[in-house]
Amino acid sequence: MAKKQKAVKADLPKKNNPVCADTVNAPTIRMAAVPLKSCAANIDVTFEMGLGHLSAKLFRNQAVIANGSIRRSGRITFNDVEVGDSIAIDGLGTGSTHLAMDVNSNPQTPRNYPEGDIFDELDIV
Repeated sequence: MAKKQKAVKADLPKKNNPVCADTVNAPTIRMAAVPLKSCAANIDVTFEMGLGHLSAKLFRNQAVIANGSIRRSGRITFNDVEVGDSIAIDGLGTGSTHLAMDVNSNPQTPRNYPEGDIFDELDIV
């Protein structure tokens, strides 16, 4: 006659444990990393001929939350930028214009624009 084996209790997380409570029966979901806070974004603009005008507007949920402009080479800073925001760029350069930003965007920077009108939109990723 076969011996009865004693049942072994598995060492599972307890449901009243706050660290494990939400993960015991939760499905696995992959999510993109999103920063917890907003950050500053610096837009550096160089007008090769020295003359130009550039305006930038920061949009969140299709509403303008900040704007800035320059009339010569320089920097526009937005202090409250989050993933999912977008920055609309418009301006005019008498020569080529170079634009670089210190946060990730789509399309990526640096960007170069030929002489004339400048229109672009950068999505923060």
